[in-house]
Amino acid sequence: MPSQPSRSTLNVRNATLDDIPRIIALVGKVYPEMGAYSASMLQGQISVFSEGQVVVEYDGDIVGYAASFIIDGDTALKPHTWDAITGGGYASRHNP
Repeated sequence: MPSQPSRSTLNVRNATLDDIPRIIALVGKVYPEMGAYSASMLQGQISVFSEGQVVVEYDGDIVGYAASFIIDGDTALKPHTWDAITGGGYASRHNP
């Protein structure tokens, strides 16, 4: 009996601290001119608002990462830089 080809799997889930090295590698590949997040930035993002940090895995490899945090509308709609609005990339301005 011929074997069935294996099916690829796609999994979307919250990021964990164990994912940090693979997220850094992915971001470095996708945005080489920007540079990757530091491990401490990712640890901050995941620790401050774990529900807002998401990875996408394809066959066990992380192929996507989305980072978010909550901030009040007045602050978000005023002119700002990425560094200022994200608290230096640590999501320290998160306000649930």
